[in-house]
Amino acid sequence: GDDGIVVSSSPGSILHNNLANNNNDGIIIGSSSNLIILNANASSNRDTGIYVSDSNNVEITDTRANYNGYGILASQGQGIHFFQSNNGLIQNSETNYNTMYGIHLANSDYANVKQDVVGNNQGEADATGIYLSYSEFVNITQNEINNNKRGITIWKSVGQNRIESNNIRNNIDFGISLEESPDSFVLVNYVE
Repeated sequence: GDDGIVVSSSPGSILHNNLANNNNDGIIIGSSSNLIILNANASSNRDTGIYVSDSNNVEITDTRANYNGYGILASQGQGIHFFQSNNGLIQNSETNYNTMYGIHLANSDYANVKQDVVGNNQGEADATGIYLSYSEFVNITQNEINNNKRGITIWKSVGQNRIESNNIRNNIDFGISLEESPDSFVLVNYVE
């Protein structure tokens, strides 16, 4: 099929122990708030491992989204992508070897990205471990962000985003970049 698992207009769902590999997108969540994804593997998909849109209070825990982005969709390869989805949680998960972004939050406020391993996302010129755009009140804490083209980028995101207590090592272009993002907090990170 084209996509692995598609959840649409189904709030309160729980996805547990699912494997969604070798599709266009691994797992797609649309208009389905209060949803939990636990112990999933969404890897080696042509586009995105897990795509969440228009869904609030989605929790992704103990999940792997690696090696996404190849073929005609290679330039879009993302591990986990939240779009217009507030109060998200991405925790204890891995997003490695994706061609574009490990974790991408766009227009998604009040999210927590914590205790994740985000590495070797470097297939494209501006590939980034964690990329935040048009989002506010996001906490990025206690993550391992290593060997990406770029470590963390916060772009055009106004309003108290917090980057704290992360280990950010050996990223090619830079560890942390804030662009047109006032009122951000960058605290107690280890960057080399």
